[in-house]
Amino acid sequence: MRLRALLGVVIGLAAADAAQAQKAVPTRAEIPPRYTWDLTTMYADVAAWEADFAAAQTAVRDLAGRKAAPLDDPAALAALLALRDDTRWQVDKLVVYASQLSDQDTRDNAALALKNRAVTLQVAYGQAAAWIEPRLLALPAERLREWVAREPALRVYAHYVNNVLRQAPHTLSAREEELLAMAGNLAASPEDTFNVLRSAELPWPTIRDETGQEVRLSPARYDRFIRSPDRRVRREAFLGAMSAAAAFQNTFASTFNGAVQRNLYYAQARGFESALEAVLFPDNVPVAVYRNLVETTGRHLPLLHRWAALRKRVCGYDELHVYDLYQPLVVGGAAEVPYDEAAARITAAVAPLGPEYQETLRRGLAARWVDVYETQGKRPGGYSWGSYETQPYILINYNGTPRDVSVLAHELGHSLHSLFTHRSQPKVYGEYSSFVAEVPSILNELLLEDWQLAQAAAPQARLVLLNEMIDNLVGTLFRQVAFAEFEYEAHALAQRGEALTAERLGRLYQEIFQRHWGPALTPDPENAVYWARIPHFYMNHYVFRYATSYCAATAIGAGILEQRPGAVAAYLGLLKAGSSDDPLVLLRNAGVDLTTPAPIEATMQRFARLLDEFEQLLIDATLIRLRADVPVGAYLSGGLDSSATTAIIRRHTRNRLDTFSIAFDDPQFDERAFQQRMADQLGTDHHSLTCTHADIGRVFPDVIWHTETPLLRTAPAPMFMLSQLVRDHGFKVVMTGEGADELLGGYDLFKEMAIRRFWARQPDSTLRPLLLRRLYPEIAQLGRVNAAYLTAFFKRQLTDVDAPFYSHLLRWANTARLQRFLTQPAAAHLEDELVPRPARFDRWTPLAKAQYLEIVTFMSPYLLSSQGDRMAMAHSVEGRYPFLDYRVAEFCARLPDTLKLRGLREKWLLRRLGQRYLPPDIWQRRKRPYRAPIQRSFFPARGPAPDYVAECLSEHAVRDAGFFDATMVAALARKAAGDAPLSEVEEMAVVGVLTTQLIHELYVRSFRTRSAALRSDDCVKVVRPAAMEYV
Repeated sequence: MRLRALLGVVIGLAAADAAQAQKAVPTRAEIPPRYTWDLTTMYADVAAWEADFAAAQTAVRDLAGRKAAPLDDPAALAALLALRDDTRWQVDKLVVYASQLSDQDTRDNAALALKNRAVTLQVAYGQAAAWIEPRLLALPAERLREWVAREPALRVYAHYVNNVLRQAPHTLSAREEELLAMAGNLAASPEDTFNVLRSAELPWPTIRDETGQEVRLSPARYDRFIRSPDRRVRREAFLGAMSAAAAFQNTFASTFNGAVQRNLYYAQARGFESALEAVLFPDNVPVAVYRNLVETTGRHLPLLHRWAALRKRVCGYDELHVYDLYQPLVVGGAAEVPYDEAAARITAAVAPLGPEYQETLRRGLAARWVDVYETQGKRPGGYSWGSYETQPYILINYNGTPRDVSVLAHELGHSLHSLFTHRSQPKVYGEYSSFVAEVPSILNELLLEDWQLAQAAAPQARLVLLNEMIDNLVGTLFRQVAFAEFEYEAHALAQRGEALTAERLGRLYQEIFQRHWGPALTPDPENAVYWARIPHFYMNHYVFRYATSYCAATAIGAGILEQRPGAVAAYLGLLKAGSSDDPLVLLRNAGVDLTTPAPIEATMQRFARLLDEFEQLLIDATLIRLRADVPVGAYLSGGLDSSATTAIIRRHTRNRLDTFSIAFDDPQFDERAFQQRMADQLGTDHHSLTCTHADIGRVFPDVIWHTETPLLRTAPAPMFMLSQLVRDHGFKVVMTGEGADELLGGYDLFKEMAIRRFWARQPDSTLRPLLLRRLYPEIAQLGRVNAAYLTAFFKRQLTDVDAPFYSHLLRWANTARLQRFLTQPAAAHLEDELVPRPARFDRWTPLAKAQYLEIVTFMSPYLLSSQGDRMAMAHSVEGRYPFLDYRVAEFCARLPDTLKLRGLREKWLLRRLGQRYLPPDIWQRRKRPYRAPIQRSFFPARGPAPDYVAECLSEHAVRDAGFFDATMVAALARKAAGDAPLSEVEEMAVVGVLTTQLIHELYVRSFRTRSAALRSDDCVKVVRPAAMEYV
């Protein structure tokens, strides 16, 4: 039981290697000032804010005092409206500063006190100004219009006055409007409570990140972890966030119900049929626009269902869960985008909007508009917010993900919209409608996507970007429509008198969520509380505007990118228009009519095109490896790697597939049962050869002729025979699984290294070294050696964990024992000269170092050369290696170690893929190294040894070559010819000495050229100085 417990501990090896157990969110003081916003451009300090606060209080009192004054001439009305607008923006500036001071650290009680005072003053302003519009409506409409036409100072108010007159049926008396305004603080209470609970007081749990380190969840970290490539991390983040929300779900239900009741109260007080109608009416937007969006989107939900099914299929999951909906399906490009690089990309991407827009954006970034990184106590999420005479500040929590780059582009769209409006419009129109607010932000995202796609030439890069584009579309359109449905139905429930309990809201949310994502999604009961974490539900039917804005931005962006005449000017006109006209009119002027299904239908068509291209690229990335002008076969060893590549070929092509494998008459090496199992499963035309000890001895000189280098293994010999079998069946190209072990942590060497590092933390432990017994069942009698020997063997240099070659120290020390056979042993520490170390090698993880060493010392010089290409090309067969496709290699290099080696489970991610393609007895198999017999191949138990063995190992031949001590070689040969089995080191010595002697014989002492292995029907390209021709 204690050993089993230790196995569980090994899973956390990477975490235990870390210097700290928990990552801390940085303090604000630890962030360089250039990555924080500069609020001093609003107020130099709090004292300056206090002075302006006192002046604003006076202005509010003055505005309230005008109520008693007569309003009987146009000049007085113009002065009154100017005072109102000046006071409104003065108070707004105070609120912006105090709120942002609080948002940068929600734990700062002094800043929160400033915010509360500013909001209270804002409510007081609302009360002071509440009488103005009822007084205007008390005047005859014709007189009011005549004043506007006659008084120059009033002409700017023409649209405003018409809008006031339009809203007359829903405008109350002066006293009633004042009473509603007085309730402003009460109205803000549900949102304030939600924000404090979510940001500062919610008990976020601790989870393990991709490296196994413990980190405390936060809103910003949840957004990152839910997109992690590690499914375990995603699941823990999802369950952690949902459990935190569930612990307060009744509180969240109460705050949400408070917001709903507030919205219904205001709607009923003004005579509207619904809260939605009430919130749309000031912008002159009919409820039919909402219905058009929901109904048109509903007709296209099968597209979202298709995306969910594709996600499930690509990931190879038996069940698709909520935490599987947001991670990238394809990984590529930089794992992290530095903030400055993100800013440069966005600046380049907005070039189609013209130099005025681009230069304004560039100056804004340099002027410290943006508060970039997450810090302790900082408000989560992101926003753009400024006042009429201030910079348009941006709050984000940047983590360097592609999504964070999009968020920055999004918020910059808001900021430039605000800036252009404030520069171009008088104060009365200085705030644009929320109905058009998201169009510029989403357009910036779409331009960024288009720019990045244009930079991507390689299919893999396009796949990555298409994945991001589809996810952005789903998140901004389908997700927001689902949120809008939830919000609308929740208001309808409350309006019918139903209680908005956490349980009822959870059922409503789950029903809408499942209907949108379709049958591919497995319901997660924990998702029923997801509604509780959405801040936009406190903004009164705001979310559906993201969806309408996405459709509008798609249409406007198409015109700009297609360079339609006037498209850029029309768009800049929208940015500069503020609220000077109705939002639907402004959008029509920019080329979009949201009262029709056309923009939504066009967006759905775009979604379908993206899906088509994404799916086709995925298939093409697989099939491209099968391109050849001759039939392509596949090696099938019966292991995970070759079985996976063969299964992929089989699934995505309908061509006949021939597979080839090696069997051994020695059961110790034979895997024919697994090979035949896979061949039967896939329905391939399978060909196998049985390799005997004698076969290896017979072909070995030919093998060494083609390797042209000494060896320590006989494994290339069966591969030489296998390529002959391939050629005899008319094939010249084979797919193989090489590279998977190196890239995905498949070798026992990696597990040995992990256990030794684990053991090194308690070198005197007697239990930890016993974990090594699980690694080497193939090595004869290792399981029966006593603990003292096991400890002595693997404890060598155990605590040298900082050594650059730690993972390979035992292997190299073991191999170095062969030097005793040399007449001139090699110099010590030769590895420092022969193994180059890349820059920052010392900062890599232990597994990454071990993988690199295995690639440069084993895979490249031996596995792919001596055992791979040279054996295949000996019979003119080309080997192709899907796992060594550069895109696959880059992908694997970016994976966290836990997706490669999880505890003592190698190639963890590939096994997850194997679940999709392979039977359980194949994908669950423990890694079995490919080996071939040695001792009895050259020294058979019965019968004579091959002639060349005795000749090469003779005292005369050894002394003539001069490489080895003839006496020691003779002793080794006598032992090999006896009955006792050789040790692993002795078998390597036999192969090393024999192959070196063969090289000397074949290439030095008796070199003779050999004829090429060509046939009469082979097509050979002859290159001549002036021409090329086929013969």
